[in-house]
Amino acid sequence: MPSAPSAPSSDRQTFSLAAELNVRDAVELKHELDALLSVRGALELDASAVERVDACSLQLLAAFVRARRERMASCHVVRPSKCFERGLSVLGLAEHLLANSAEPTSSR
Repeated sequence: MPSAPSAPSSDRQTFSLAAELNVRDAVELKHELDALLSVRGALELDASAVERVDACSLQLLAAFVRARRERMASCHVVRPSKCFERGLSVLGLAEHLLANSAEPTSSR
């Protein structure tokens, strides 16, 4: 399962994702992510350990990142594993979740 955020370094925290992200564990992941919604400063989701991921989990992560950004809080995935990158590519979510993508600005 995902671990608690690491200690902040220069207002940046990292949350490590589990090796397996699947629908069976989605409720637990949602609860963990909900607890991170109010984290101050930048939040990185470390996906380096992900070995298996399903569409449900990727959609949950996309919704979480969007919710953080709507609160004007930086959030993105860092160090994605090859498996995680493939999943993002299949669902077309790479530009929304990865660190090297531009975060949307609130110009509405």
